[in-house]
Amino acid sequence: MQAFFKLLLPFWALAVGSWNLSAQKAISYAEENPIHPIDQQIAERQTQLNGNKNFQSIQELQSALLQVFANPTEQDFPLSYERTTSVSQHFAFERFWKNRRIYRAEIKCNLNLQGELWSWYHLPVVLNEVDPQALTGIQWPSMLAQVLPSTVEAIWFPASSGLVKAQRYFYKNPAAHLNHELIVSEDGQTAFYFQDLHAYHHLVNPTDTTIQVTVFNPDPLTTAGQVYGGLFTDQNDADIGALNNQRVTVSTRGTFDNGMFYLENDFIKVEDFEMPSSTPPVQNNPNFSFTRAEQGFEYVNVLYHLTLYQYYMQGLGFNLVGQQLSVDPHAFFGQDNSYFSPGTGLGFGEGGVDDAEDADVIIHEYGHAISYSASPGTNSGTERRTLDEALSDYLAASYSHHLNPFNWERVYSWDGHNVFWPGRMVTTNKNYQNVSFFSSIYEHTDLWAGSLMEIYFNEGRPVADRVLLQSLYGQASNMSFEHAALEYLQADTLLFWAQHAMDMYTVFFNRGILNIPDIGHTEQELSGMKVLNSQGFSQGGVLEVVLANPGAELTIYNATGQLCKRMTTEGNRLQLSAESLKSGIYFMYVQCHDGSRELIRLIRH
Repeated sequence: MQAFFKLLLPFWALAVGSWNLSAQKAISYAEENPIHPIDQQIAERQTQLNGNKNFQSIQELQSALLQVFANPTEQDFPLSYERTTSVSQHFAFERFWKNRRIYRAEIKCNLNLQGELWSWYHLPVVLNEVDPQALTGIQWPSMLAQVLPSTVEAIWFPASSGLVKAQRYFYKNPAAHLNHELIVSEDGQTAFYFQDLHAYHHLVNPTDTTIQVTVFNPDPLTTAGQVYGGLFTDQNDADIGALNNQRVTVSTRGTFDNGMFYLENDFIKVEDFEMPSSTPPVQNNPNFSFTRAEQGFEYVNVLYHLTLYQYYMQGLGFNLVGQQLSVDPHAFFGQDNSYFSPGTGLGFGEGGVDDAEDADVIIHEYGHAISYSASPGTNSGTERRTLDEALSDYLAASYSHHLNPFNWERVYSWDGHNVFWPGRMVTTNKNYQNVSFFSSIYEHTDLWAGSLMEIYFNEGRPVADRVLLQSLYGQASNMSFEHAALEYLQADTLLFWAQHAMDMYTVFFNRGILNIPDIGHTEQELSGMKVLNSQGFSQGGVLEVVLANPGAELTIYNATGQLCKRMTTEGNRLQLSAESLKSGIYFMYVQCHDGSRELIRLIRH
């Protein structure tokens, strides 16, 4: 099975950046550092554990992992987290060797509700202890020079030839904007690796209640049908009539407690946890109406859009970011950037255009929180981090296009595409085969976001968004665009019986992300065999394989590598009926007794 899947998935060793930034905008100090070898790795994607595809318990999975990897008596695979949706279950295991966790070697397993495994990811590591000199040190981050770590963990840090004993220093201090990790030698003298774990943009019986708020929906340029310029400029957050006139009054969920109304509900709580200092509005009436020059405007703007998106996700059947999330719309020390930080929340900067005035920025940052909620701790590796930025850009574009399609292709229509920064696009002609991930995690976000927007227009927002949200549960560290596309197709299979799979595959194929061996809807003659009636097979008929020499085994796999059917013959003909197969993409692997073989893609409408 693994050998078969390698035929489907040629992996490229794409170099990726060394910083775990997932931002709307680049952070300069991060981009100046050299790429680290651990970020150049791409996770391996497998579909079978020791021949067992039907796991009925976590213990069975752990036992299978022990059989797959070497030195089982010295290894352990404790469960890190689990997630369950209406159609799938997902388990992440840490990997320990000699009682130490191996850094970034977690194993992610994705199954349906019947316990059938469709994919699992891991980073290969060499189980040898090597000298710390095998790793090249990096410059100790000056920002941490006088700061004590919050926690220290003894770990194994992977080198190309084996594992180095090291310490993981974790720094957590929201007031100082710290959510960083530093890997150092066991003696604490040499720094090996550093990353920022923020995900950047670039009561007495309180009761839930309805409040009225004035907001931009989604931003003043979109509703006015304008581009940045003239009266439609930030003008230092001033009360310009052309901008204030774009506000609308809407309802959202707040909290009523002891005679006062608060900007808080089960999912969102606006707070002041980072400079610049400001006070969230609290008042004795439910009408929160502010002009854009007032600090209260950004508070109500983020509460409204985040609450609305949470209810939208619930309507699609997902409980993501289900716990109350803290949000500071006047944060990041006033800089022109925003971020998501696990354990802290969302922070929106005020440089340039206030980020919290643009729904694209708000939903983009929420996208990072959604991704983390589905697959926590997996945003590592440049392609994986590019995917996180891109999926967040897509969610922002999908949201704002649904509200108003004007200039939908411009992500951050108000916050970007101006004198402050150029923003990003969700349209592109790029091809995955022709891009490099050596430079920035933001450079090729348009490739993935553009693919998703094409599916959005082909299938509609509810289908495209629901499939994407389901696919996020399958994410793993260091995954590639190919992996993400396969998880996306698997999500459509789980949710919609693969009825959109052909259109979705075509989008990924045209952009060079997936290139599964091709077969048209016509008869073809291959080396050692003929394939007849593939057109009829696509409509539910019978496919016929005529062999040049007698004897062959035929196996059929779906788009995620799961075995669907196996047949053998000692003669010269094989017939395969499509009647029992669901709509989707399939792969027929024919192994002839004379040694010839073919891998053929089939379509079932």
